[in-house]
Amino acid sequence: MWAAWQWAAEHGRADLIALAADALWLFHATRGSAWLGEAAFGSAVAALEQAAGAANAPDPAREVALARALTGQGSYYYRVGAYDRARELLSRGVALCHRLGLSRELGFALNHLAAALHPLGAYAEEARCLRAGIALSLAAGDRYTAAYSRNDLGMATHLLGDDAEARRLATESLATFEELGDRRGAAFALTTLGAVAAARGDLAEAARLHGESLALRRAIGDQWGAADSLTRLGAVARTAGDAEAARGHLLAALRAAHDSRMPPMALAALTELAAMLAQTGERERVRDLLTVVLRHPASTRASRDQAERLLAYLPCPRPAPATTPTRPLDDLVPALLGEPADGRRQLELTVDS
Repeated sequence: MWAAWQWAAEHGRADLIALAADALWLFHATRGSAWLGEAAFGSAVAALEQAAGAANAPDPAREVALARALTGQGSYYYRVGAYDRARELLSRGVALCHRLGLSRELGFALNHLAAALHPLGAYAEEARCLRAGIALSLAAGDRYTAAYSRNDLGMATHLLGDDAEARRLATESLATFEELGDRRGAAFALTTLGAVAAARGDLAEAARLHGESLALRRAIGDQWGAADSLTRLGAVARTAGDAEAARGHLLAALRAAHDSRMPPMALAALTELAAMLAQTGERERVRDLLTVVLRHPASTRASRDQAERLLAYLPCPRPAPATTPTRPLDDLVPALLGEPADGRRQLELTVDS
């Protein structure tokens, strides 16, 4: 698949790029290989833009392919924590889809633009994008993307404080995913339902739902999703007072995030690990972990807010000044896992790349 895509990009075959974009995007999204997906779609964007610059007139087929490639490339950037770059590419994709009148592609692009807003804590703006995307996807007959957007809207609605509506949206999405046989989508919906259950204090139900989500994600090889489910299971176990289970889940989440090169997921797990260490009396390590979270450009708004709350309520010193060096994330994670750093610098992030 990779070789065929590269050939199509190198030869300017816009028709083949547009045809294969959905399958290639799903492959890398499911496998958690965002860095490979970004490279593949990035090569297509570069080739299509170069061809457009050399052409005497616009080529509608090339513009359709470029719209899909921009959305694909942007969707991988937010997964590795390059949020500004993700929004730039996805905004361009949205604008191009809108200009070309591509309703189905526009619904998909809006879903990912909303996903790029989520780590920034812009939940109201995310919800507006998702509502617009749902309407477009349904009008285009794309139940698949509509279900993903509906579930994402459920998570955003939960974070905005309306758990009843969040549960309704996630339950509807789960029914659609089960009807379509989409295990990846079902895992997302179960995650939203688990988050709602945890918020109302039903920890047993939250653990069950996150456990089901994790099983689905492991079955399809989704490392990114597995890291998310494990972090949530760790948070539930920590809240329930089961430090041993929490530690196990969170170290497994770090492993999955490290293997899939996903800094935001690693940082979320680190934040929960710091909270667990604080509860078990290992507070001398808390500040060091939270300093990494607060300084890393890939930390989400939720991770930063949780880190700030921990520092505010725990009797541990504030982080050292920003000029004080911190341990690189790609060295810290192997150390926590009891392994030597492998030198690949997997979790380093260059936000201008």
